[in-house]
Amino acid sequence: MDLLKNPEAWVAKFWERVRITNDNSCWEWKTGCNTAGYGAFTHNRYTHLAHRIAYALFFGDPGNLCVCHKCDNPKCCRPGHLASGTVAENNRDKTLKGRQAKGPNHGVKGSKVASAKLTEAEVKEIRLLRITGMKLVELGKNFGIAFQTVSNICLRKTWRHI
Repeated sequence: MDLLKNPEAWVAKFWERVRITNDNSCWEWKTGCNTAGYGAFTHNRYTHLAHRIAYALFFGDPGNLCVCHKCDNPKCCRPGHLASGTVAENNRDKTLKGRQAKGPNHGVKGSKVASAKLTEAEVKEIRLLRITGMKLVELGKNFGIAFQTVSNICLRKTWRHI
């Protein structure tokens, strides 16, 4: 992180934009945020994510790793609420916490999804027929879906809620 080469020029300016508390609550970024809600700090015409800067100042440059919020607050810059991790670890965390989807269809599953081609009953039937030995390609043709879709259903990569 190039910012760490000459921190004296900007560190005070950075921390002025963070609301620091004495309790264990989040230290929130007070000024501009990007479209995803993460604090954005601009220095020398470059915009940096505020939580990554806070992490780097306390723990060192995270390099290619993600800086994840244990508190799930994208504005938080409190070092104790931040941890580094791989993209896979960050994705697993957000999936486990139910933060992977947003918008009006968040939480909609199964046949209630507008693009669904199957019903819950058909999914159960596909799984039963597969257990009895029917081929993926044959199941796909019978239900009007791709054999890979049948495979994903049977492996519970999709339609997990059934």
